Parts: sequence; C-alpha cells; structure tokens
Amino acid sequence: MAVNITKHFGLRYIERIKQIKDKNERKVYYTKNQEKITEDANKMLEMSEFVWMGQLGDNITRKFFINGNIILVADTDETALITLYKTDYGFPEKANRAVAKELLEKLYELKIDLEQAKEEAEEQVDKVELEIENIDAELKSLRSQVNLLEVKKKAKAEERKGIMSMTKFVKEEVDKTAKLLCNSIEYRADVKEFEAGK
Repeated sequence: MAVNITKHFGLRYIERIKQIKDKNERKVYYTKNQEKITEDANKMLEMSEFVWMGQLGDNITRKFFINGNIILVADTDETALITLYKTDYGFPEKANRAVAKELLEKLYELKIDLEQAKEEAEEQVDKVELEIENIDAELKSLRSQVNLLEVKKKAKAEERKGIMSMTKFVKEEVDKTAKLLCNSIEYRADVKEFEAGK
C-alpha cells in the first residue's frame, strides 16, 4: 500500500538524503520530482522496521520506523509520512550508526522481554481471574446461606410472636378471672367512698 508524503517530508528528504541545502533549490527539486520522492519514500518505508508508536516532542502520537540510520515518522494510520531524519546523537556519522545499531539491538531484547512478561502476566491474570470466579461462587453460596438464615430468623420471630400471644391470651384470662374474683359489691362500695372522700 502506497503511503502519501507531506510537503515537509519531501523537503526534509531533499535536504537530508539528497543533501540539497539551498532552500530555493529544494523547492524546485520538490516540484519537479514529487512523484519520484514519494516512490523513494515508500521503498524506504517498505525496507524499514517498526520501532515504536508514541509521542516525542509534542502531544501527537506517531509511528517511528528505522531504515539503516534514517528514522521515518508516519501518522498512526500509516497513511502519510510526516518527516525523516538521521539518527544523530552528537557523534560522527560512524559512531551515530554504531549507537543506533546498539540501541536497536537493545530494543529487540526489550521487546522479547516484554512479550515474555506479557505471557507471564496473562498466565497470572488467568489464575487470578479463576480465583476471583471461585470467590464469587463462594460469595454467592454465602449470600444464599445468609438469605436462608434471614428467612429462618423471620420464622423464629413469628414463632416467638405466637408464643408471646399465647402468654398474652393466658394473662388476659388471668386478669379477667382475677377481676371477677375481686369485683365484689363491697369493694365497689369502698371505691365509691374513696371517690367521694377526695
């Protein structure tokens, strides 16, 4: 799939790859050779290796590729090349290439480490998820037991209420019988006297 190039990319290609430093010459070269530059850029991208996707220097996420000692920068959809530059760490060209090569090798190692870490993490996550499922099942069982105990408690509370109502009934019978027993004519006469004496 052919990738478009931005004008900025084209001008940087002319300056950094074709080594045309004069600004006006670059513009003329770009106008005359835009198709060839796009073709060359696509070949460079095909031969490059994906390095990283992230933000570098601004808040825009981009994809970074390397081809030899050239970094190509594309948008995240890989529909356009935005810029390119040589790896430059402040050393002579040969030393810059050596540093870039060493960093790339380190990156390969780290990517392998990352894949291993991801695999280990997935295994551990699977194990933890299984433990979570088991805990959820245990919680469900305990909730069922709690619900059953709540039902039993309600039943016992109703039973207690029934027992208490039987006691209440008997107490009412005691009161009624005691009233019958104590409710004599003489006592009523005494009560009238008490009330009159007030």
